[in-house]
Amino acid sequence: MAVMIAPWNPDALLRIRGNAKQGEIQCSGINRSAKRRGSRCGFHKYKDNKDNIKVQKRLLSLASKAPSQVTLQDLAELAELCLCRDNHYYQKDDLAEEWMEMVEGFAAIQLAAETHLAARLDEETNAKQVAEQELNDAQTKISNLSVEIGSLKARLAQVELDRTLAEDKLAKVTTDLEVQAQRYKNLLHKVKKVHDYKVQALDNQLAAANTKCASLEQEMDAKLSLASKERQSLSEELAKLKRQLEDATEQNRSLTTENADLEQQLRTTTQVLGQKHQRISMFERELEVERTKPLLVREGQEKQRGRSWLGRLGRWFRGRRSESQV
Repeated sequence: MAVMIAPWNPDALLRIRGNAKQGEIQCSGINRSAKRRGSRCGFHKYKDNKDNIKVQKRLLSLASKAPSQVTLQDLAELAELCLCRDNHYYQKDDLAEEWMEMVEGFAAIQLAAETHLAARLDEETNAKQVAEQELNDAQTKISNLSVEIGSLKARLAQVELDRTLAEDKLAKVTTDLEVQAQRYKNLLHKVKKVHDYKVQALDNQLAAANTKCASLEQEMDAKLSLASKERQSLSEELAKLKRQLEDATEQNRSLTTENADLEQQLRTTTQVLGQKHQRISMFERELEVERTKPLLVREGQEKQRGRSWLGRLGRWFRGRRSESQV
């Protein structure tokens, strides 16, 4: 914030004129009477008064000096001219000292203002130098930027040219791609048509295969049903053969007992007994083998084995019967 101070004006600072009209002065004395104590004297010195003329000269002389150069003697001489002779002349020394304090205060304020202004001036000078340096730097940067801008403009022109060429190439590539896309589209349509035909043919084949599978399933179900029935029949026949085997076993036990009796009878005939004993041993071994073998499932084998065993058993009975007759 700038410090504002009024210019050095002794007339205004010391209030020489007081309430007087232009060109006149008012006595600067202070009333001491009880009635008007502390008020300024109302005596005026008019324009044509000699003291008034001297006061004007003194004020001009003081105004030409700096406030710090004004002395107490200068103010005392001025005070003698600004007091009325009759009542307040004796106050000249006090008035001079009072004015001196006012002048010294103004000088101090003026010095502070000048110091502040000098500091501000230095700051503004430094700021101006900094601003000038920044301006020079900015001008240098502007010059460099101008060169860069020129280079960028040239590059931009080249980029614009490249862009134009790229757009032309892109347009050509786009046209070629559109042609290829149309070709691919036509080819895709043909491929789709062939694919649809093949899919339809496969669907027809699949339907025929499903029909055939259904027929085969029915046929297999029928065969399985027939096989189940045959298995049941074979199981029944196997059970029947087991019962026959059990009967034959029981008959074998009976025959074994009878054989023991016959052996007692045949001991008298050694030759016949030896031959028959060999046959009985052979028959017993075959019977033991037959007894330890697992039952065969197939009907033909069971029947064949039954017929073979029954045949041997029949032959054995016939042989025994013949021997008994002998």
